[in-house]
Order: sequence, then structure tokens, then C-alpha cells
Amino acid sequence: MVSAFSLAINYTNQNIVKVHCSKIIKGSQPLIGEIVLTQGGGGIYGLRNYFGLAPVPISSFFNLGGIVNLSVLHPTAGREAVE
Repeated sequence: MVSAFSLAINYTNQNIVKVHCSKIIKGSQPLIGEIVLTQGGGGIYGLRNYFGLAPVPISSFFNLGGIVNLSVLHPTAGREAVE
């Protein structure tokens, strides 16, 4: 099983870390999308093909927040849809 990705880490003049993960391969299958995170960016929000899904419940020691836009994320029905 092969997994790989391209990772770019930058920081601003205020020493705020920014991370961009792209070209993601999981189990020899390329995933369409990317992950963009920034230090102090609040929560992490999930997208699929730039369609907003929901916040992703992931916390980190580095207080990273941003967007995860991946083709493997799937929408689920909210409480309003099942009532």
C-alpha cells in the first residue's frame, strides 16, 4: 500500500505557520482535493468539490484551522432531514 503527498509549510512575518497539502495518494489511489491549514485559523471545515459539508472535529496541539477539501468526504443528513 503506497501513500504519499506533497507538503508545503510557510510562515508569515508574524511567525504564523501555514500548511498546504496536495497531490495526496492513499493506498495507490490519488485523492482529488487538498488541505489548507493556518495556525490560529479556528476550526477545520470539510468540503467536497468545494461544497461545504460540516466542521471536522479534529484538534491539534498547534491550533491549526482551515479547510479540508477532499473527494473522499461524504455529506450526511442533518437532524432536520430525518424529522
